[in-house]
Amino acid sequence: MSKLSLKHFSVSFFECINAKKEGRSLSRQEMFSLARAVSQDAWPDYQIAALLMAFRLKGLDSKETLYLTQAMAHYSEQLNGGPKNSFTVDKHSTGGVGDGVSLVLAPLAASLGLSVPMMSGRSLGLTGGTLDKLDAIPGFKSRIPKAQIERQVKLLGLALFGQTEKMAPVDRKLYALRDAVAAVDAIPLVISSIISKKLTEGLDGLVFDVKFGRGAIFETRHQARALAQGLVSTARACSLKSQAVITRMDEPLGRAIGNAPEVLQAWSILKPTSQQRRHWTSCGDFMEVALELAYRMLKMAGLVKTRPESNGLACEALSSGKAWDVFVDVLRAQGVRPHVARELDRHLPSPKRTVVVRAPSGGVVRFVDARHVALATRHLRVLRRRQEDQVDLSGGLWLAKKTGDEVAKGEELARLVGSLATPQEFFWATQEVGKAFDIGRGRVRPKPLIVEVM
Repeated sequence: MSKLSLKHFSVSFFECINAKKEGRSLSRQEMFSLARAVSQDAWPDYQIAALLMAFRLKGLDSKETLYLTQAMAHYSEQLNGGPKNSFTVDKHSTGGVGDGVSLVLAPLAASLGLSVPMMSGRSLGLTGGTLDKLDAIPGFKSRIPKAQIERQVKLLGLALFGQTEKMAPVDRKLYALRDAVAAVDAIPLVISSIISKKLTEGLDGLVFDVKFGRGAIFETRHQARALAQGLVSTARACSLKSQAVITRMDEPLGRAIGNAPEVLQAWSILKPTSQQRRHWTSCGDFMEVALELAYRMLKMAGLVKTRPESNGLACEALSSGKAWDVFVDVLRAQGVRPHVARELDRHLPSPKRTVVVRAPSGGVVRFVDARHVALATRHLRVLRRRQEDQVDLSGGLWLAKKTGDEVAKGEELARLVGSLATPQEFFWATQEVGKAFDIGRGRVRPKPLIVEVM
């Protein structure tokens, strides 16, 4: 982000909240002053929370959203981006059940010549977080200094990291308070949170995966479309090339839901073995999203023109092990021992308990409800109810059956795993998984996963 020439003046909390109460838009100077107050802990949390709720109830117009985004990014350490001869790009997903796509997409994109400084977050609401998944990898350090991030992106094409004390500190504070006051779904605040973090990365382009449905923050396509439009227009106003892919999130992506389970699934997709293509096929919906986002990133960089060309390059990078090599190198660079990095599947946290959910009747799986699956993982302590909650890195579930699969009575539908949940919590989780599966008769016509590109 370019340096901003701005003479700040001090505004009080009361001036800002009174302006919103009266329906007045906040100015650029007021938004920058607000962000400065948050960055310097000049206002107590309860006042900031009250202002966030005012934003949630009264809304922010497009200019206010842009000003808040730029202000949040301004009070942050900035990365220099990738090498001059490369295209620096990142991807952001609004989150979904089983959405561990970043674990495959990031090393894949880097192996194809893109520079990817990927800043990620933790679980929020019913959706998992990439940082929690990376925490399941023994020795992995997600909080790394700016110099290391820049060095890794230059040498390996990829760094996977979280916010530090100096990087996006305003967003870190507002993110936690939004969750606490149920303002997670305020579209202007979602936009400013996402893009302000990305502006600190020194990007040339940004691709959004905006999800809607039973397992997403927003349930309707209309809401997702409004968010996608806001994200793209705000990013472009900040001089970032951008596109948004709107995807359906009524059913879980892939077969794995949880931290260690999703890492293991990604590992199986990346590692070039005789079983690799079988993993691609069994996780067809997961791969569809990953390949679509890879195509958008590569096309934005001018490296491909068509989807078949992009898919060909991506499949070659996966089958040859180029993408896996990048992932292993990044793990090693960020603290993972070499033998663990190359045999990750043998070193992930092991669950202490396993419970199998079986089909109550035979037929065809007509639907797997992502919301019930998410609620099951919450009972298994995979997701946070509060920011300070401990997360079970080994916990989650594996889907043995997905929509369109035939199933016999008593056959396994899903396997629940975990170490922290009590027997009662496991029981509640199995009840939710049982509700998730709709088993009936006749052919199933799946709805399209990729709905729209903006």
